[in-house]
Amino acid sequence: MSNFVQRPDGLFVPKHLAERGGAVVYCDESGNSGPNYLDKGQPFYVLAGWLIPEDRVAEVSIGIERFRKAHFPQLPEFKTASILRNDPQKKRGAALFRELGQRHCVPLYLIAEKRYCVAAKVVETFLDPAYNPLVRDAITSDVKTKQEIANTLYEQLDPEELDQFASAYQQPTPVALEGALRSMSAAIDRGISEALARAMLGSEPQIHEIAAAEATHWLPGNLDATLNMPCLVSFLMLIENLGRLGLARPIRVAHDQTHAYQEGYKTIFQLHRNMARLFTPLPDTSVAYSRLEHVAVFETQDSVTSPPIQAADLLAGALAHCCRLAMPVQLPFADHLAQRRAVEQPREFAGLELARVHSGHSNTRIGGTPATYGEAGSTPLSIDAGTARQNSLAIRAASSR
Repeated sequence: MSNFVQRPDGLFVPKHLAERGGAVVYCDESGNSGPNYLDKGQPFYVLAGWLIPEDRVAEVSIGIERFRKAHFPQLPEFKTASILRNDPQKKRGAALFRELGQRHCVPLYLIAEKRYCVAAKVVETFLDPAYNPLVRDAITSDVKTKQEIANTLYEQLDPEELDQFASAYQQPTPVALEGALRSMSAAIDRGISEALARAMLGSEPQIHEIAAAEATHWLPGNLDATLNMPCLVSFLMLIENLGRLGLARPIRVAHDQTHAYQEGYKTIFQLHRNMARLFTPLPDTSVAYSRLEHVAVFETQDSVTSPPIQAADLLAGALAHCCRLAMPVQLPFADHLAQRRAVEQPREFAGLELARVHSGHSNTRIGGTPATYGEAGSTPLSIDAGTARQNSLAIRAASSR
């Protein structure tokens, strides 16, 4: 614990965070394909950044600019593609990360696999009690059950079925969504669960209303149709959690300029900054959903004039590159990556628990425990997972299927 001290509130923190002070999180993204979840060349969306103490922003910026002039003097800014070009450049990028660690910068990141997010979107679209009378209202807040169903679709459903839904979702029309629903339900009925297939088909009579809802957007640039929006919210909650712990406050967030979505980003920030006070713990994570009280400012900056944004671009791009390298041919990515978690970190980060926000891929699947199957009919379908969630939809396939 030599690198840590105990604060008066009892929390052990790195020495340089013992005195509470302001900080700036500079962030950028990789794999931004908007509402297109089928981009084979970018299977992951990564939002990453560096938390930099306010009193070190100047020296960190000078250090990053020195790195650019030493290795890429011909470029106004360095990009991930330049760093990943060959092994010597990769080593230089790793050296920059170590230098940032020595200057007390903390890496933060979120990784979302787009194919898994398609499976999750299927659940949100066709098992929404607002448009499906066979689903009980309790599933709206039952994150564990929805994860469980999404995990099963992701792992057991033919990828072509998910692709058909993702394609329909890009331009949501009743015909396209109904075709995806029928095809997917038939595949689920054959190989996963009759009850789940029956429950999903409960949304078919409302397919026109579903298509209209999915085609209606309320954020500038149709940001609400992309992965960028929920990922930004999750990332802001991660930063808010650091402020709540007193590791830095107030916190300012500086995102790379993106003309298509930056106004939508600012709208999302203001919405969570001004909403009613709440604190909702989320399953499988220590990060809660809450009002933004410690993230005081959200702004966008030009990466050419902001060296820390360039470092954030490198972090996001390097993580996306590593994920693509780890991508298996057949196995679900999350399980495959679990075997590769022993990643060597710069020693400057040793002993510091780095907070991560995951895409929501928990370890539970349909088939975990026996279930009591309800009868489908004019009443809502309730397939119980146990007393803790007996009022929501929790579908599991019989192990013999």
